[in-house]
Amino acid sequence: MMRFVLAALFTSLLLPLSASAQSEELDAAIDAYRAEDYSHVDVIARYAEDGAPQAIALLGQAYLYGYGLEQDQPLGVALLEQAAGLGERSSTIHLGRVFEFGLEGIPADPETAAKWYVMAARAGDTQSAPAALRRLSRDIVIAAGGTAWANDRETIADNKDAAPNRSVAQETISPASALLGTANVPAPLAMKDGSSFPILADTRLNRIGDASASCVAVLRPEIERQKLAMEDLMKLDGFGASVTTGSRHTELAESDQRVASMTQALNASEAVLNDPRRNGGLGADEVRTALLVHTEALEKRPNSAPAASLCASRIIPLIGESAAWPQP
Repeated sequence: MMRFVLAALFTSLLLPLSASAQSEELDAAIDAYRAEDYSHVDVIARYAEDGAPQAIALLGQAYLYGYGLEQDQPLGVALLEQAAGLGERSSTIHLGRVFEFGLEGIPADPETAAKWYVMAARAGDTQSAPAALRRLSRDIVIAAGGTAWANDRETIADNKDAAPNRSVAQETISPASALLGTANVPAPLAMKDGSSFPILADTRLNRIGDASASCVAVLRPEIERQKLAMEDLMKLDGFGASVTTGSRHTELAESDQRVASMTQALNASEAVLNDPRRNGGLGADEVRTALLVHTEALEKRPNSAPAASLCASRIIPLIGESAAWPQP
């Protein structure tokens, strides 16, 4: 379903029309296309042959998704690339989304997505491209030449030719790691239903405190990423109908629901950490240090972290169960 919704969303990504630069005939054809009336694609194709960048971009979308024409994904991508090369900036964003999320027949390719987003950002896009680049891996964005837009927690030297050196940073032991350690994966917590709840670190927090800290470390950046993605979707001019549900706002509604669930879980986790009676007796400074350990553990071994969806669905029940745990 995700790919069908994204395909429909992509078709609405257009730059504002200029009446002085476009004929009324092409304007009418573009308006019809945006209203999901593809009966005038031949008009768009004619103007694309004459080299009109916006027409080339729309024709690329039509071939990419099979709207009004027989689907030809390679040709669709090639036309979008041609439009992008002519300065049609929305095509660079469009190509970025195609490769970030993937489509049926086109696998996701974050490296290629980053390349297009960086091109759009360099061309002056200050909203969609930077927001998208913050969703991608820091190293991928830097490798694509997007150091200025990388989602970086560290200070990056002002040397555009410098390559990131992650191995040195990963081998450096921070004061928090030296005190409490992040190298070993702690045993997961057992829930009443027999399932396991992984935690990132074993600190001076009690068990439910460490579970809460792990979820805080996971949920804070994920909520921000989801919100940026939602903002990006809402900047589009409209939402196309989903092939599977017919709903024009299904993806946005689902994202909003995910953010609400994760925010509720984050608030519950932070409430545990802020209460010494529930976190093992730690004060604010000690809690901050423990959180740093969990954050470092997430960066070094993300595969050992609880998934954001697990935190959203299970941390609140786990907090409730912890009230009956024996106290050390």
